[in-house]
Amino acid sequence: MKYNKDNITVTDSVYQDVIHMSPYIRKDDIAEIEATGMTPFDCLTQSYDDSIYRYTVKIHDCPVCMFGLNADSLMGERAKIWLIATDGLSRIQRRFARHSKDFLKEALESYPVLYNYIDVRNVESIKWLKWLGANIVSTGAYGVNGEEFHYFEFSSKKEIKNIFTDLSIPPRKKIILFERMLKQHPDAIFAGDKNEPPCKHEFTEGIYTRTITIPKGMVLTGAIHKHDHPNFLMKGKVQVYTEFGGLEMLEAPQVIMSRSKTKRVVFTLEETVWSTVHLNPTEERDPDKLKKMLTAESYEQLEYKEENIPCLCG
Repeated sequence: MKYNKDNITVTDSVYQDVIHMSPYIRKDDIAEIEATGMTPFDCLTQSYDDSIYRYTVKIHDCPVCMFGLNADSLMGERAKIWLIATDGLSRIQRRFARHSKDFLKEALESYPVLYNYIDVRNVESIKWLKWLGANIVSTGAYGVNGEEFHYFEFSSKKEIKNIFTDLSIPPRKKIILFERMLKQHPDAIFAGDKNEPPCKHEFTEGIYTRTITIPKGMVLTGAIHKHDHPNFLMKGKVQVYTEFGGLEMLEAPQVIMSRSKTKRVVFTLEETVWSTVHLNPTEERDPDKLKKMLTAESYEQLEYKEENIPCLCG
């Protein structure tokens, strides 16, 4: 969601927005945040860190509101929707409310259920949620001192077709289609980009080990591997989809034996450290050359250009 008109902008959030806005959070939001046992700065930081989509509303370059979506899981249909504002948002309340429906429509195209909890004392925000079409599903003690919160939901009225639950699409094709979707995302990261997750390459006699550290909340697809090999999930918790195992939840520490022709879709629920181990009989030390030796760019290349390299798993 982007907007730029009359010195009012809506742009992708940056961490500097958290720093600038947190001292000026409006009173009702502060009361709600403190009822959860957090400070405004910590709450805004956590919301920023956990979200897949996050936006900042600015008036004359001054942030007055941040909002976003925190997805429950990679293949799931639910996401937590949040908003934190300063009193400055009241200056553009009608315009913001009108465009909120546009954001909500976009969000429901990706996640059919959007939800969160709101302090029952936050009357004005509850009115705004109801105007947007939220359903107050239940009320209960949610705050650290028993403060009452409403649980609310927005639900899409149309059926959303999820690529990973569509039985008419073969598993391998699902992964390829999903990778194409990821490449079209404006925040997509490609090999060689400066913000690519760090990767460590280690060598011992006849063995090559590759260890990648992946931030929380990242979605990625792996290469197509030519040979069986062991994987070591050293740290973190991930949701993984493969054509052989379907959708799985994996949590460290864990050893995963990877079959040849495996390609993964991975969503990191926590910061993750993942190692793969490969035989390296030629004692090659160039990671780029090893990548060409051990992986294929397409399944067609794998079918017709197999290389005779021994593997660890038979």
